[in-house]
Amino acid sequence: EAELPLVPAAAEALGRMLARLEGEDEARVRKVVVRLATEGAPNVNLPAISGLRFAGDEKSRAVLENIASDRIELSNVRAHATKELGRFQKPGSVEVLAALLKDEDRGVRSEALESLRRVLPSERTRVELYALSSPYSDISQPAASFLSTRGDPVELVARLSEINDPEVQRRLRYGLVRRRAAPTDQVG
Repeated sequence: EAELPLVPAAAEALGRMLARLEGEDEARVRKVVVRLATEGAPNVNLPAISGLRFAGDEKSRAVLENIASDRIELSNVRAHATKELGRFQKPGSVEVLAALLKDEDRGVRSEALESLRRVLPSERTRVELYALSSPYSDISQPAASFLSTRGDPVELVARLSEINDPEVQRRLRYGLVRRRAAPTDQVG
C-alpha cells in the first residue's frame, strides 16, 4: 500500500524511458505505458500520457492522437492528451488538432486551439483560419476578430473563398479594406 502513491510517477517515468530503450525492452515497456494511458485509473493515465509525450516518437504521438479523439474517453483525459500533443510540437498532429476544434467538449476545443498555436507558432493566421471553421463561437468568434484586425492579408485573400459563412467573409473583407491591407479589387 505504501507504494501506491508512486504508481503515477512510475507511469510517467516509464514513458520517459521509451526513447532510450530498444528491441524487446522498448516493446514491453511501451505496451505497459500505452495500457496505463488508455486503461489506467485517472491518477495513473494522465502521467502515462505525459510520459508518452516525452518519448517523442511517432508511435507515442499516434496514441496521444487516438486518446484525444476518443469521444468515449473522459473529458479531462482527452483534454490532457490534446495539451500533450501541443507540447509534442509535431506538425503531423495539425489535422487532428484542427478536427478537435469542432469537438463538443469545450475543454478539448480550448486545448486544441492552444496546442495548434504551439505546433504552428509562426503561423497564427493559419491557426485562426482553422479555428474559424469551428461551429462553436467560443473558438470561431475570437478567430474572426483576430483575422479581421491582424490576419495575414496575403493568406486571407487566398483563402477567403474557403470560408462558408457570408457574414464572416464580409467581416474579413471589411477588415482588410479598413486596414488598407489588400487592394479592394482583390477582396471585393
